[in-house]
Amino acid sequence: MSKWLADLKHAARSLARSPGFFVPAALTLALGIGANAAIFSVVHSVLLRPLPYPSPERIVSVSEADAGKRPMAMCDPNFRDMRERNRSLGAFAEYTFYDVSVSGGSEPVRASVGVVSSDFFPVLGAQPAVGRVFAGDELHAGGTPAVIVSRAFWDRYLSSERDLSRLALRFEGDVYRVVGVMPAGFQFPEDTQLWIARERWPLEDSRSAHNWRGIGRLRDGVSLAAARAELDAIGAGIRREHGDEANLTGAVVSTLRDTLVGRVRPALLMLLAAVGFLLLVAAANVTSLSLARAAARRRELAVRAALGATGGDLFRASFAEALVVSLAGGAAGVVLCAATMGAIRALSGASLPRAADIAVDGPVLLFAFGVCVAAALAVAVAAARRPGATQTRDLAGGRSGQAAGAARAQSALLAVQSALTALLLCGVALFGRSFLRCLEVEPGFRTGGVVAMDLYPDQPKSEMDKAQRIQLIDRLEARLAAIPGVRRAGAVGSLPLGADAADGTFVLLGPRDDLKSIAEFERFARNPETSGSASYCAAGPGYFETMGIPLRRGRFFQESDVRSGSHVAILSEALVRRRFGNADPIGQRIEFGNMDGDLAVMTVVGVVGDVRQQSLEKPPEPLIYVNLRQRPQKTDPLTFVLRVDGNTSAAIAAARTVVREIEPTLPPHFRLLDEVVADSLAARRFSLILLGVFGALALLLATSGVASVTAFAVARRRSELGIRLALGARASELLRHVVTRHLRILLAGGVAGLALAAALGALLRGQLFGVAPWDPWSLGGSLLLLAVVGAVACAVPALQVVRIAPTEALRSE
Repeated sequence: MSKWLADLKHAARSLARSPGFFVPAALTLALGIGANAAIFSVVHSVLLRPLPYPSPERIVSVSEADAGKRPMAMCDPNFRDMRERNRSLGAFAEYTFYDVSVSGGSEPVRASVGVVSSDFFPVLGAQPAVGRVFAGDELHAGGTPAVIVSRAFWDRYLSSERDLSRLALRFEGDVYRVVGVMPAGFQFPEDTQLWIARERWPLEDSRSAHNWRGIGRLRDGVSLAAARAELDAIGAGIRREHGDEANLTGAVVSTLRDTLVGRVRPALLMLLAAVGFLLLVAAANVTSLSLARAAARRRELAVRAALGATGGDLFRASFAEALVVSLAGGAAGVVLCAATMGAIRALSGASLPRAADIAVDGPVLLFAFGVCVAAALAVAVAAARRPGATQTRDLAGGRSGQAAGAARAQSALLAVQSALTALLLCGVALFGRSFLRCLEVEPGFRTGGVVAMDLYPDQPKSEMDKAQRIQLIDRLEARLAAIPGVRRAGAVGSLPLGADAADGTFVLLGPRDDLKSIAEFERFARNPETSGSASYCAAGPGYFETMGIPLRRGRFFQESDVRSGSHVAILSEALVRRRFGNADPIGQRIEFGNMDGDLAVMTVVGVVGDVRQQSLEKPPEPLIYVNLRQRPQKTDPLTFVLRVDGNTSAAIAAARTVVREIEPTLPPHFRLLDEVVADSLAARRFSLILLGVFGALALLLATSGVASVTAFAVARRRSELGIRLALGARASELLRHVVTRHLRILLAGGVAGLALAAALGALLRGQLFGVAPWDPWSLGGSLLLLAVVGAVACAVPALQVVRIAPTEALRSE
């Protein structure tokens, strides 16, 4: 230990006398280590950190399996059967969540409410910090309405009132007593602020109404694999028992953490690999600098060897020096990492689950320290390889082969740097072209100047509620359309790209067919000749014109289409192509009653252009539009779209005033349609920006590396080049000779990197859109950029050749 301490002190003093080496080396490692620490902080918080519940590894998500063994939401009867028949889960609950407008607190507010069954809190091992869970008649149909609130909601809107008997909230037409407050940080699912008991509502009978999510806790001693096998067998048994009434084929069981973060895992692991490559580029750069420094200190090292220093002593000294540089760079990198946390959280937006937990904490610091030690060891191992047989000649002042060995090692490191940089640049090009392809996708509607206003009124239950909802829509739409600058206004129950549209089974009816019950509807739905699948959207008469969705055939909804008259529907082109082919669907009778509970038969009156309802990256799905003024019950949220000429901010302020005057209990939420489209690409933008930063840093480090290698080569061959000039060689020829030699190394490494990128391209296929992993434009553009920047980096130090005076070069020799 005393030897190690002595070596560290000597290394610190030596580096203090060599700021020209220490500062660039430390800053280079700071970039690599800081980037790694930043991405690891994201990976640790999102993927690795345990969920904040007791024994979180035993909490599982349970879904039904469709025909392709993909997960889908659960049906109430299937959930009950699985709960009663399984022996793997100690507790099993169903839940769903949605947004509501809540009054009764300090101000009306939009909040997310979770509808949860009685086992929900036991599954998560959570109990209210204040008050209690649901009990008694609160868990029976039609019982006392009760609500549990989050700590944040309690603090902000209920003044942290500890006497819960004084608190009540109104939403969905009921007044809910507040009976509990959850601990700080408990917000499952999806940042939920309120929880109500599922048991207050009647149980559903349909085995095709997939409205619920399942969550369970494994019993002690039961493995995930055993639970998965048992529940899958139970699901298959349900299908055998009920036939076509149940459209599941089994069950999908996974840990809750995998369910929450599974969709972002590939992108985060790709970013982690990218910063790993960036760190290798930085380490190669520092190693190259260390080789040049070692070559310049060959006489000092020879003296130490002559005085009895062993190879182990020299390696320990080299490692100590590399460790000091690495720790200094690591400290700067951690500071850089901490400074970028806010930007990373803001950039991720809603694309990352658990993004609020991203921070520089103990595990991140430990990771950064481990990276420092690993980087120092790698640099020391590469830089300490010196030809010991030449050390006596070095001491005598003779010319050593160490400089030539260092030059060869630097050339190899340059090739490695070039390969890794080309790999990163290719990744940036592929993701950039994918992002551009997404932007080129026609969404099916016009976004410029369109404002979306979301409201969350109580869901109508009775005919009177539905009539009042229609009156509210009419009043709001009339007032909104009268705002100065608003050209057109309309209402819709599912805004494109704003949320997943509900989908289900529709049926086609003959001229004399009529439906009196859901059971009759399901009988038609089981016949593939008379049924199909489509997404559901309730839209008002002005919606299509406001959004710029084109009419292909027939007509739009009209003011004369009233609830008491014949109900009408409009189909998307995708649905017409899939279900009707070349036949004309106008006049067809259609029913979609399982989506909104309304069995009134609809007549198809129009066909409109396709809209990317869920994602720009997915093909337009078949869509059925029902008339919002005839079927107003399925709107979550109720969205008004306004096409504005001029100042959208003024229109938003006026719209806010309109809502406050007509229905002050409904807090509006505004979005520009351009922002909706941008938010739909947030995850892809997050990956592209970070990957672009890493690629730029790698290119910067590779440029620095090729410049330093060229400068070292010019310095090492100074006398040779001077003699060649004295013998009549032209400076331009020597300049071309020096540049092309190192540019060949750079390009050879770049080609190897592109080959590696093509080989790894299959791993990126799921992250790309509209671009092949071996896209020639991306590969060629990356190599061209590397070559141009590399040529400039080689030329700058190589220009020293033309300034070499032959007599001066000979004297220095």
